[in-house]
Amino acid sequence: NKPAAEVVELLQLCMASNLELPLVPPRSCPVAAVPVLAASDLPAARVLAVQIIQERELAESSRETLKMLTGDPCPVVQFAAQLLWAALVEDTEEAAAAAAAAA
Repeated sequence: NKPAAEVVELLQLCMASNLELPLVPPRSCPVAAVPVLAASDLPAARVLAVQIIQERELAESSRETLKMLTGDPCPVVQFAAQLLWAALVEDTEEAAAAAAAAA
């Protein structure tokens, strides 16, 4: 996957040169980059992973990644992931309640 490979190269360049991750609009990142970003040593990359999950509405398909980020050592990443996780759980509970009421 070429776009995901480009994300890997960008992360490697930032790490090797001790640079901050440039601002990247979440919608411009490939979905395949989410696991790569989530596993990065750069907190900004992990926050970007949460943003992509949220903006692309990937919470269900990226559930394990999001759950992992709720325990992130960086408080900013952890907070962002926990907020999205709470919204996902709330939406799931509401959907289950609606399905039970409709049955």
